[in-house]
Amino acid sequence: LQVNVSDTGIGISEDDLGRIFDRFYRADDPVVEEAGGTGLGLSIVKMFVEMLGGQIWVESELGVGSTFSFTLPLMTTQVPEISPELLTVEEPTVLGRRQKVLVVEDDHDLALLLRRQLEAEGYQVLLAGSGEDALWLAREEQPHLITLDIMLPDLDGFTVLERLKDSPITAPIPVVIVSVLSDPDKGYALGAVDYVVKPFEEEKLLQSIRTALAPVEQDGPRQLLVVDDDADIRGFLEQALSRYGYQVQTAAGGQEALDQVQESPPDLILLDLKMPGMDGYEVIRRLKEQESSRAIPVIVITASPVDKERDKVRVLGLGASQYLVKPLSIQNLVAEIKKAIAEGPSE
Repeated sequence: LQVNVSDTGIGISEDDLGRIFDRFYRADDPVVEEAGGTGLGLSIVKMFVEMLGGQIWVESELGVGSTFSFTLPLMTTQVPEISPELLTVEEPTVLGRRQKVLVVEDDHDLALLLRRQLEAEGYQVLLAGSGEDALWLAREEQPHLITLDIMLPDLDGFTVLERLKDSPITAPIPVVIVSVLSDPDKGYALGAVDYVVKPFEEEKLLQSIRTALAPVEQDGPRQLLVVDDDADIRGFLEQALSRYGYQVQTAAGGQEALDQVQESPPDLILLDLKMPGMDGYEVIRRLKEQESSRAIPVIVITASPVDKERDKVRVLGLGASQYLVKPLSIQNLVAEIKKAIAEGPSE
């Protein structure tokens, strides 16, 4: 079966024809810009046509019009038997229940696309088109993860994220920001576990969700010491890392950190460099001088270094295990923590 749909509109240029079915692609034309939209409609149509075994294409002449055509195979009289095993999808579960993902997205086409992708992975999907709806569903449904757009019709996504993290009911829920607005610094500071910028590859988002929902695998609870003079950063790291099974202590300065290490040595230290009084360099030096603390791995986390390579060489030379620059996702930080603990102290 072939279906043709023709119009006598503005037509499509040759440059745009090759990308017209790409996700998020919109032709560079004033008429198209005035019409609005996200550039997902035709990509979704193509997806459904191909799911049904068909093909879709377009023929167009600029200023004359376009003809969109698609084919669909007709049902044969004999339907081949399909083994039940081939129809089985291994669903992500927690204690025997499907993992639930709340998608917060006001663009209806994109929301449906995300739902299809996540359901194909075996997740149970809830949709919210506004910030208030998202907050209500998060409280009532307690999803295992939330994907959050920033540009919403009522509350912006950053406000939604703040409110989620302010509530003890919703604070533990990991949030992956999915937005055309690129501001990962703010997202991570407010508690997002990852930040995916539109347009994105499907596998990138799926991998981010899998990582955020992956169970913590470790022999027992690890003790971490977070040393930073910024109270917001200390609070965020304590909350985020606790969700991964770590026991987190905090210190607001270098001397306080050294006192805590002597009293209760942690398995690893996360250390800011720029602190009033005793800076991070001096903290590392004193830790490595003492036999009781020399073996504790230290990961330095700093913001906006003037000379990144110089600072990195210096802290690694003092004995730090790793040098990281803010912003970074919690997922990446957890990976570095596991690696540093497994490898032990830097020689």
